[in-house]
Formats: sequence, C-alpha cells, structure tokens
Amino acid sequence: MKEYRCYKPNKDWKGAASKFQLVKKQKDKWDSVCLFLTGTQQTGTDDKGNASFGWKDSNKSVTMKLESPDIGEMLCTLRGIKDKAGVVTKEGKYYGLFHKNDRTGANTTLQLQKSDYGFNIRMSRQDANKNVVEVKHSYTLSEGEVLIVLLEEAVRQMYGWGSVNEETFEPPEFVDPLLKRDEINNIKGE
Repeated sequence: MKEYRCYKPNKDWKGAASKFQLVKKQKDKWDSVCLFLTGTQQTGTDDKGNASFGWKDSNKSVTMKLESPDIGEMLCTLRGIKDKAGVVTKEGKYYGLFHKNDRTGANTTLQLQKSDYGFNIRMSRQDANKNVVEVKHSYTLSEGEVLIVLLEEAVRQMYGWGSVNEETFEPPEFVDPLLKRDEINNIKGE
C-alpha cells in the first residue's frame, strides 16, 4: 500500500521525516495487517539539491510497529482528548509509548504531543549496547487531520472491518424478539 510521508527538512541538515506504512500479508487463510511508523533524520542533500533522508540507515532511522492501543493513544492526542500520547506519571514525567524487542534487546519510544502549532513527534531507539537514535519533528494541524483519517482506517483494516467484500459478506441473523415462533419460521421459509 502507498505510504504517507511528512518531510521536514532544513538548510542545516538537522531536519527529519516520517512515514506511515500499512502492510498487508496473507497469513494462513486470514490477512494480517500491520501499521509501521518510521522516523528518519535528514542526511544532507542529493545531487539535485533536494533534502535526503536516512530511511534505510539504522543509525539514522527508527521504526515502530503500531498496535491498536498505540493508535488509540495517537488518535486521542490528534483529536485533542489528551495532550500527550502514552504514559504520563502522577508526577508529570512523560514516557510516551514504549516497545521492547525481546529478540534484539532494543527499546523504542514514541512521544506525540500537542503544540501551539500542531503536534510534536519524537521517536527514539536504544539498542542493547545503549546506542541511541532519535528523530523528532512536527506535524501541522492539517497533517494531523490526515493522520486521523489514516489511523482510523488502519484500525479498520487491522480488524477486517474495512470495506466489505459483498461476495463473502453474510449479515448477522436478526430475529425480532416480539415475533412468535410460527412467524419466525414463516420468515425463514420453514
């Protein structure tokens, strides 16, 4: 599926970019749908003078698989229900969303919070050797509106509640509880 990317380059090469990618894989007889968010640092410019980014460089980018609780937290922030996505302690310390990869020992965090002009995002990954990669930039209010639509659709796709395939759709059987047994049988054609 097509990616949604937001680029935030600057002339000092300290910009960043992020992309949301919905990936659909056939798993057994069911489709598996996953949403990935990747943030990357600006690496300079290309031969045409356009900003370049380290999408494929693990020292310049952070990728996080977003589960439905993560998406719900992000939606609450984008809609203004919460100021910050994820965990905020009673003392006010902000941790954001946290994932630990038991296989690699890496910890990944995502912080999304409301700002005066939109939203700030910060992604970081710390590997088992304590090396840290951090990516941060902002989303405008209009980019936030697009993200709401895309994140809502991602949840629908993850649970198979997206567009209905009319060939395989079977509506649930509804029976009015006030109907008598013989009326129900007449409706069913029995």
